[in-house]
Amino acid sequence: MNAYRARRQYLQEVAGETWPQQVPVTQYSTATGYHHQYLDLFFRQPSGQPWHPDAVSKRFTQYAQEAGLPPCSIHDGRHASASYTIAAGGTIKDVKEQLGLSTLDIADKVYATLLREHEQHLAEKTAALIPRQSCRPSPKRCAARPRRNRKNRRAAPQRKKHAHRL
Repeated sequence: MNAYRARRQYLQEVAGETWPQQVPVTQYSTATGYHHQYLDLFFRQPSGQPWHPDAVSKRFTQYAQEAGLPPCSIHDGRHASASYTIAAGGTIKDVKEQLGLSTLDIADKVYATLLREHEQHLAEKTAALIPRQSCRPSPKRCAARPRRNRKNRRAAPQRKKHAHRL
């Protein structure tokens, strides 16, 4: 990241006034349809313009393959980030803010199962910390009753065998 940050700073200095501070990004919303939003994107082309999503995906796939990772996409990275956040004790609200989701409903629909699994695991770990006494009855309570074992168990009554005549 530091190397890219230094490279970007250099590109900005070389471009001078022509480097756009914000670039238009087209986004789709089910409520409003397509609209342009101006953002100060961190990763940009040397000209300062945004990278095309396909170019980013291809480069990511190439780097993942060179690193010996299994096939994965940038979107898989988003899911992994959310999963690690929840595993570290984060909430659905934390995931919403981290991923830039518009509502909690979206995060809840996608990541609620992970959160429930994490909460169950956390509850089990917490329960394991509670000191417990042995569940065996005290010797005084047991002394009054004779202890049964295989030798002094009552034998089950034998069934009589009936001969059927035809």
